Amino acid sequence: MASASKILVTAPFHHLESSLASRVRGLGDGDPLAHRRVVVISNRLRDHVQGVLARAGGFAGVEVLSMIDLAREIAEPQRALAGYKQPHPALAEILAEEAFERARGEFAFFNPDTRGYGESLCATLTDLAEANLSPEILQELSAKIPGPDAARCRDLALLARNFQSCMREHGFYNRSSLFLAACERAEDEPPRVPTFLYGFAEMNMLQRRLAAAVCREAPAQALVPAQTDAPACAHALPLIRWFERQGFRREEAGPIERRPLSDLAGALFSRDGAQAEPLKEAALRVVATPARGREVQEACREMLQTREDSGSDDEICVLMTARDGYQELFEETFHALEIPCRAEDRKPLSESSTARLFLLMLRLAVEDYPRAELMRFLDEGGFTGSGMFGELARQYGAEECVGDPTLASQWEFFSRRLPYLRGLDAWVTAFQGVLEDVREDDEEYPAASSFIMGMIDAFHFLLMIPDRGPPSSFVQSSLEAFSKMTSGLAHQAEVRELVFSLADLDAITGEMTREQFHGLCERFLEKTSLRGGGPDGGHLANLSSIQGARGLSFGAVVLAGLGEGLFPPQGSENPLLPDSARDALNRAAKEHFPELETALPLKKSRESEARFQLWTILQSARERLILTATSAEEGFGESAASFPSMFLRYLADALGEAKDGAWGLFARSRSRTAAASLDAETMSRNPAHLREYDLALMAEHIDRPEAGSLSYMNDFPGFLRRRSALSERWGGALTEHDGMLVAPDLREVIEARAHSPERSLGVTSLEKFFGCPYRFVNDRLHPRMEKREEPAPPFALDGLLRGQLTHKVFELFHVWLKDENRPLHALGESAAQDALREAIREAMTEEANKAGSPPLPALPWGVLEDALYRRLRGYLELRRADGSGWFPVSVEERFGGRDSEPLRISLEAGELALSGRVDLLERNGAGEYRVVDFKTVGSRSSVPAQKKVLDGGVSLQLHLYARHLRARADALPEDARVSGAYVYITEEEGVVERARSCEDIEGRMADVDVLLNYFLASAGEGRFFPTPSNDACRYCDYKLLCGPDRAERAKRKEGAPGMSELLALKEKAV
Repeated sequence: MASASKILVTAPFHHLESSLASRVRGLGDGDPLAHRRVVVISNRLRDHVQGVLARAGGFAGVEVLSMIDLAREIAEPQRALAGYKQPHPALAEILAEEAFERARGEFAFFNPDTRGYGESLCATLTDLAEANLSPEILQELSAKIPGPDAARCRDLALLARNFQSCMREHGFYNRSSLFLAACERAEDEPPRVPTFLYGFAEMNMLQRRLAAAVCREAPAQALVPAQTDAPACAHALPLIRWFERQGFRREEAGPIERRPLSDLAGALFSRDGAQAEPLKEAALRVVATPARGREVQEACREMLQTREDSGSDDEICVLMTARDGYQELFEETFHALEIPCRAEDRKPLSESSTARLFLLMLRLAVEDYPRAELMRFLDEGGFTGSGMFGELARQYGAEECVGDPTLASQWEFFSRRLPYLRGLDAWVTAFQGVLEDVREDDEEYPAASSFIMGMIDAFHFLLMIPDRGPPSSFVQSSLEAFSKMTSGLAHQAEVRELVFSLADLDAITGEMTREQFHGLCERFLEKTSLRGGGPDGGHLANLSSIQGARGLSFGAVVLAGLGEGLFPPQGSENPLLPDSARDALNRAAKEHFPELETALPLKKSRESEARFQLWTILQSARERLILTATSAEEGFGESAASFPSMFLRYLADALGEAKDGAWGLFARSRSRTAAASLDAETMSRNPAHLREYDLALMAEHIDRPEAGSLSYMNDFPGFLRRRSALSERWGGALTEHDGMLVAPDLREVIEARAHSPERSLGVTSLEKFFGCPYRFVNDRLHPRMEKREEPAPPFALDGLLRGQLTHKVFELFHVWLKDENRPLHALGESAAQDALREAIREAMTEEANKAGSPPLPALPWGVLEDALYRRLRGYLELRRADGSGWFPVSVEERFGGRDSEPLRISLEAGELALSGRVDLLERNGAGEYRVVDFKTVGSRSSVPAQKKVLDGGVSLQLHLYARHLRARADALPEDARVSGAYVYITEEEGVVERARSCEDIEGRMADVDVLLNYFLASAGEGRFFPTPSNDACRYCDYKLLCGPDRAERAKRKEGAPGMSELLALKEKAV
């Protein structure tokens, strides 16, 4: 039997689409009912191809399906007959965690105490299966891989077997097992259906195996959207070569339709400096903006201008490099500007108001019914429109209140007397107080009575939710309570259906607490997509991810969010199987199992994929492409700084035009930079709406400067120099870019400011050095970096002032306690509480007098007093429960200031002078002394673990304070034992104490000296390199200096002299 013909065609998507109908018709032998398959990359492209073939006519026998659809068609009937079904993604994560639990006692590499890795484990096991690495092959490879990766490989083989076992026991199959079954069946019984593989530029190993099986004995054509001579298409070359090895014969695509940006796409990323043909100004527009919100606004302005220029009603596709942060902004802006749009990528169900309110209802009982959260639930949930409230309103003659959306908010008036109302007893007290104050003949009596009785009924239903039980016990009671207390919510049926399905999990999860059920619901809601409506026309904007729009063409395309870390995206390594281990597995599999063609994907670097995506985007625009980017600083941590993407530089190089426009990269004729403030010229010439045009006219009559359109980017001169410095910055050695100060005069300045005997260094500043030396040196050079900041809310108190107030309250309270000369537990509870209240009032009065007036209006200032007492009362409870007999010896003792000697420490590397403030020194009846430091933090998550005594050098205060006290002859007896404690005051989660024993303090002084010696040596040699981390970067003022890739750069330099030494010290000084 002659082998079936196999053809390979490479061309841009729009050319492949134009020839698809004729190619499909050619494999039908003139019979429109002949069975043929077109396998595509996504459901959205599937719907589009179905439309293309329907418009061409005569394709009744053609089946268009995605790769997962093909696997289901081949394998799912057998799976269904065997009683297996596909689990919800969240359930698959739970089963993965069960597999981890079963393996805890057998691990050779993984920490058996690890928790919460269900999602990561699912992804890891899926990657392994899709790379054709079965548990048996993993077990064999573990003997071929050197080092700790061998143990990791054995553990993963164990987890893969356990996961498969868990799935079978509960009657489930996952995506990879479905593909595997489809491959095995197609290999045993090869189908003879002519098949087209349309739009694939990459395939995992299981997809390739299935594609080879279905094409083995049937005519097949692979239509790959790529041009082999385009540098940006290098990402597709591995798949093209694989098709050729499978016997596919290359066929010329024929004359390809040239689109406005085709030449630019072909020249992009060229190594020989190739440039595109001159490009029409209208084909490419580039807009630089100062902030993300402004970026979205300017994108809309360009869209409206494009529609006016073209005179067409065609949809404009808006591609987002990141859904988070962009989709909601675009939807809100479209709504405000009355731009009809549709979003192709469905949001998770957890983002619906119904889901948020359901989760809030479950949290109410866990958090003891706090007033603000309960009122928000009743207000947003439409409580006054519920059937339960309607019956009560009619009973009390308050029918006009039914459905009144403001009634729940009016309850603020009645409950204001207890602003921090919490707990069922407190609510009952509040109800009684209102009913006593409101007489039956008062006008508000019907509304107040019906509302209170409605809330009492609401509490009745909330109390029906059990404290503990299997999921089914929570499902019925929580759904009943939710339906009784809410009304008029969208997506309620979807939420109800999902929560109802959790009743089937009793055998899998067993019993759980109310809080665990809340977590279970949250998990399933986040992994479930909102149901979309049917397609409809008349939209100006089509909002989509880059991946979701692959294969489609539009008259105009907007690509928003061209920032580093967004496009190309900054990948994140899998914690269970990092890229180094993946690379080792790939090399071992290639050597010992070459027939498998294994290729585990590397997670960190995605630039090759992004280059191909940019090529695809350029080809998808029939008339115009609009690029937008921002250089704003948003958020905290590793993703805080956003520079314009280096892809913009590559685009500019390929264009080869004048560079007098945006960022100094593009021609002024095709680019613009949105002003940081009111830009009257742009607004009057091209307004997004009439209000904006009116504002532009008003700007001529008010005294307000109009920022120059190109001056904003002068704030970021480093961007224009970065490309020439990239190779140096990304090398393995530390350079000036990494805080290595080589200039002698600068080193002298830093050395003088860091450890001069004449100028003491604060202990907290020293801790900052071990958090990040680069941040430390910038603090010494620039005491505070200028930043554009939004004004604080009018009723918010500055966090620094809140911390100062807390410390002042503790100072006054402990002075009182010292005067009493008795430990706290020996005093009456009411006396201590009164003293604390008095200390709060005195501290707040002192602050108001110092400022000339209270920093907040009267009502919030009074509320703050109650909040401080409520927060600090936990400290009284903590100390009374301790019962160790601690009482103050000294309070707020400073050293190293204007009137006191610093702590001087002589070390091998020199002398170090330190300053600081000992919040509290106390003594107990046994003669032991303790140094206490108070800290105010936002939440309990900011409190370090108990076992971190030195925490890599960022927790030195207690040790250095104890050393200061030892150095003073009159502070401590010579034989006194000294312990310590950090006391953390959180916003809403009480007081947390981290005690340090005498051994932790006295026994670690040698380790502290090693750290101090390192600091002096680094300061003397000018070594101040960055050591980025989430904790170090969260509140750092210098993130823009480091850039978004700071973590990757630092990792490459871990072996450099100085950095390797510091990392070893930090690892030892835990």
